Amino acid sequence: GIVNAGNNEGPYEISWPSEGFYTIKLQVTNPVGCIDVESQTIEVSAPLAAPIIDCNSTTTEITFNWNDVPGAMDHEVTLIEGVPGVEGLNFYSVSNLNPGIDSVTLQISAIGPAPCGNSTTVKTCFTKDCPQLTIHFQPVQDICLTPEVTNIELIATLDSFDLPGVWSGNGIIDPDLGIFNPNDEFLNNGSNKLIITFTTDACIYKDSLLVNVFEVPIAD
Repeated sequence: GIVNAGNNEGPYEISWPSEGFYTIKLQVTNPVGCIDVESQTIEVSAPLAAPIIDCNSTTTEITFNWNDVPGAMDHEVTLIEGVPGVEGLNFYSVSNLNPGIDSVTLQISAIGPAPCGNSTTVKTCFTKDCPQLTIHFQPVQDICLTPEVTNIELIATLDSFDLPGVWSGNGIIDPDLGIFNPNDEFLNNGSNKLIITFTTDACIYKDSLLVNVFEVPIAD
């Protein structure tokens, strides 16, 4: 072994490179040169390795996974901070979180026997941010309110995602299908702002489309 600390009467701190049984000897010499040697066999135990925790995140969910620590009698899970989740065999999952701002801190303890006892790892994970996406509109030509004008279908897409959006604003008579009535009495004579909202994995994307509606001019 290696003496890390101690001298004279002691105590001494001694370490060994691996677990097992070792014999230590104490030699005492008095002032006239008489020597006495005592020996004792001790058992050295290796501490448990610390659990290795991995985490995987989406915009709304965080899942922790960890390994079985060799020699551990059991594993104990402690939620340090965050929303309670569901515990399973070597995993802990938390859902219904907010994108980019929610986090969960988990402690995993490998339960070991004396004298070394337990080993512990603490890990914090965050939800992912919402991806940067762009809303694309199919342009709407300026509308003159002649007798032939009928309802118009508004079209918008969220990048390449095939997702339905919800329209809002004056003149919208079907928010889900994007049906716009140019003859709505509450429309401005001129520019009108219509809003489309897309929701995916708790991420909300909004943008506006300006539609110009003009009354038919009257010649006096």
